[in-house]
Amino acid sequence: MNKLITIFFLFNLFFPGIVQAQDRTIKGKIISDNDEPLPGVNVVVKGTTNGTITDVDGNYEISVSGSEATLLFSFIGYTSEEIMVGDQT
Repeated sequence: MNKLITIFFLFNLFFPGIVQAQDRTIKGKIISDNDEPLPGVNVVVKGTTNGTITDVDGNYEISVSGSEATLLFSFIGYTSEEIMVGDQT
């Protein structure tokens, strides 16, 4: 039994990326129909409290788990939009 625990410990020590491999960072830029950046847009992973807002240039960066995540974009005066992450980065 101790040998099994030791092997499990060593595996996790040398291969920690396998456990975290499903988390990734999604980056993007939100612009208006006039190609102007939109600062202050709320970007939230649907069904979670994980979120961020766009900076003054309309850029955002958010960490998601798995490819089934859906991002919800909302901004005052605009229609909210949901986009499934899939394989996008």
